[in-house]
Amino acid sequence: MAIPLSPIDTDRLKSLLSEFQAKHEQGASQPIDLPGRKREKAFRIAFQSLLTEAGLDLKRLDELAVQSRREMQRRVHTPRHQSAKDLARESTVRRPVKDLPVPFIPRSYPILRPFLIWLTPLSIPLTSDIVTLESFGQYFAASGKDETLTLSFYFLWQNPDNSEAVVNVNSKLILNGSCEAYSDWGLLGSEEVDINMSGSLSVFPLWEPPALGLPNPTPLAYQTIASLVADGWWFLKTGSASQGFSNWEVDLQHKLLEVAPNGVAVFVVSLAVSSTFADGNDSLGDSTIVDFADASQGYSVRCPYLIVDVLTAPSALI
Repeated sequence: MAIPLSPIDTDRLKSLLSEFQAKHEQGASQPIDLPGRKREKAFRIAFQSLLTEAGLDLKRLDELAVQSRREMQRRVHTPRHQSAKDLARESTVRRPVKDLPVPFIPRSYPILRPFLIWLTPLSIPLTSDIVTLESFGQYFAASGKDETLTLSFYFLWQNPDNSEAVVNVNSKLILNGSCEAYSDWGLLGSEEVDINMSGSLSVFPLWEPPALGLPNPTPLAYQTIASLVADGWWFLKTGSASQGFSNWEVDLQHKLLEVAPNGVAVFVVSLAVSSTFADGNDSLGDSTIVDFADASQGYSVRCPYLIVDVLTAPSALI
């Protein structure tokens, strides 16, 4: 039986996120970006809190995940003399749609708003709003060092069936903004500055143990959006490169994802912008500017929806 999900309190989620951000920005002596495992641990702890506030019983999900793993192990170690009847009954979980004994139309579950919008590093101010079909994030960043800015939209979905589901997932980002790279001239040769922008779709498969520790996100789709190179040379020759985005759509899709019975998934749709400085970040004239915040130009990054299409039949039909 599916675990009922409580209505998501977006105001509470934003409050928790603000508390988390403030906690790690206290004191000038503390780094805002926690290195390596400490940063990952802090993110996981905060994310668990957000999921709990969203109505998920993570301990119950752990129990279901363990049950699912045991069932998989049982099938692997099932004796070969198991009855044909039992094998046929179990095979219905994975039966292709075309082989179902009744007419069946795949079900579509549109999720029209994320439950969370998050920008890292936390030092960059973010303006965001969660609105049906119009959720957006806005930020501006000027940098002179190697850095990756990641704006993510989080969507929650649960398999409503007591049997395994095979699903297609699709979403999109809509970009309105600009990015620019500047490279100063160098006494010893080239001064190169790069900007690489990409969109991605991933999933936290909370049906895999342990849910409390959070499984690592699984990449589902990736798309390169832009690659800019600014190259400065000898004798006062500077370099620059820029690109603008006007209602630029980034489609992200994944087909045939397997979700455990009653499994809960957190899908993440992200925009990543990476700045790279070939000179080791020591040139004052090298910089990058990423602008998705200019309200007068209508700049923003929008993620209007995520759609899950279930291709397998409900357990009641098989």
